[in-house]
Amino acid sequence: MSDTIVLRFARKPCHMGDVKSASSDRSAHRYEVAVTETKQLTIAEYDYFITTFLRDRDWLLGKGGFKDELRQVVEVTAPERETLYIDPSGSAYARYVAMVAPPQESKRQPPLTEQERFEHFVQELTTISRKHGVAVMSMGGVFILDDDDVAKRIAYSCDANRGNLEFNLS
Repeated sequence: MSDTIVLRFARKPCHMGDVKSASSDRSAHRYEVAVTETKQLTIAEYDYFITTFLRDRDWLLGKGGFKDELRQVVEVTAPERETLYIDPSGSAYARYVAMVAPPQESKRQPPLTEQERFEHFVQELTTISRKHGVAVMSMGGVFILDDDDVAKRIAYSCDANRGNLEFNLS
């Protein structure tokens, strides 16, 4: 095959989030690729594949790498799923995985309100609490920060004995 496209790859991705992040990372290196073959999967096979990128597969063994400055890839398709581009670099697992980045939206989304930001925070806090088995009880004391530079410096004290959860700006 002779299809040539330019893609950004995730190295040894654990899940599709890694691949999507790499594909939209404008600072990541872009590779011109050549599709050497297409592997068609069923929806079930594809859904399993994207949760087990690091598992060996016979159909990837010995493929990929570079030829004439083009990254050689196996195109992976399934009905109603995003096409993936795999460079196993001679291995039998999906060592490098890419997808076509979604087009950039020309319109900026309006900023979230304080209430919407707090609701998003509570949703993520719930997920973290369930994951680690730690619940937080707070009465008042919520600070909604509008300065991104300040927000990036937030750190929390770690004193499970006292049970206090306090933030500081590191």
